[in-house]
Amino acid sequence: MRDIPIYVKLFTSLLKGDIPPTYEFIYKRKDGSEGWGKTQLRLIGTDKKKELLAVVSDVSERKRMEEELKQHSEHLEELVKDKTMELSVSEERLRSFIASAPDAFTLYDSELNCLDVNDALLKYRPEGTTKEDLIGKNMLDLSPYVKECGRYDRYLDVIKTGKPFEMEDITIHPVLGDVRLSLRAFKVGEGLGIITTDITERKRLEQELVEAERISAMGRVSAMMGHDLRGPLQSIMNALYIMEKTPEKAGELRGKIEDSVNYATRILDDLRYSTGDVPVHLQESNVGALLQKTVANSSMPENIEVDLKVSEELTSVHIDPLMIQRIIDNLIRNSVEAMEDGGVLSLTAFKEPDWVVIKVSDTGTGISEEDLKHAFTLFFTSKPGGTGLGLAYCKRAVEAHGGTIEVESEVDRGTTFTVRIPMNHEQSRKDQT
Repeated sequence: MRDIPIYVKLFTSLLKGDIPPTYEFIYKRKDGSEGWGKTQLRLIGTDKKKELLAVVSDVSERKRMEEELKQHSEHLEELVKDKTMELSVSEERLRSFIASAPDAFTLYDSELNCLDVNDALLKYRPEGTTKEDLIGKNMLDLSPYVKECGRYDRYLDVIKTGKPFEMEDITIHPVLGDVRLSLRAFKVGEGLGIITTDITERKRLEQELVEAERISAMGRVSAMMGHDLRGPLQSIMNALYIMEKTPEKAGELRGKIEDSVNYATRILDDLRYSTGDVPVHLQESNVGALLQKTVANSSMPENIEVDLKVSEELTSVHIDPLMIQRIIDNLIRNSVEAMEDGGVLSLTAFKEPDWVVIKVSDTGTGISEEDLKHAFTLFFTSKPGGTGLGLAYCKRAVEAHGGTIEVESEVDRGTTFTVRIPMNHEQSRKDQT
């Protein structure tokens, strides 16, 4: 494929989160000849990997037709000026080309009276219609509905200004019924040429593409829910098991079960608010105790060492404890996943003049410079099985507190997330507004 560098460039753009426009490219057929293709690309995610979904259609005939029209534009102009002129060899070739074109072609004079049509256009007319039935008649007599949908004035504007236009007709065609048409109108001499293409199949494929993206998004959300709910559900199962073996600890374990249920409920609430404002429920909290609880509820591998350091100044801070717990839990899980071969997980919390600062660091594989740009982008992930929702939620939740979250990383050296929460949440919200 001659345009493979362009294809690679577009694929790279997709990986960055940029959706490229539809584009056309040249490809080589099995017999060695070249053709034109038209591609629409989308990057979709699954629970294991990212995939490229492409809708490709062959537009070689359309490109050939446009090129022929361009080459024979002078003869088209002559046809418009003098419908009865004697045809030359070139004009006969032009007539032959128009007649065999796969797309419908119509030629009008300056008053939008029909001068010529090809056979492909007849399928858009009532059964039994011939060319002789159309030639010489005005567009309004042939297609009264073009006045109602506003296209008639646009066609006249093309004749006056010479500025072509292309549009999709999404109305139900009076003959073919529910079809989708692409119309390209351009000036020919003093008149107008119109190419009509049936894009019903293309639109169907585009709809399938949208549906595939929707299903993919549902899959990512489901995977995220399974990921986040597994922790509290496992805690509940463990507590029930211990209660069965040692009933005397039921009172102590009942509190843990209640905490896990509350945590799971908040996860569901977070999903509900994922496209709107994230509600914050402030209460006086001990940051050190909160971090210890979060670490204790995490499934920490034996080959990972935890280093927890919390300033004594953070025993009474107004935050949303469940929301902060989920933020830290997400960051811890990311760190653990980055240290498959073991390492050190460091959690540090201290007070700056007006901020609570929490740092979560690991000695794992790190994040590439390119991926760092999209670390908090919804649905972006570089991890197999990742959902791209965890860090996006962290950012929204931290900002709901009036705070910030930043990430620093070096490949093969580790990653550090820094969360800053204002000591005075209400004042911070006023400052932001």
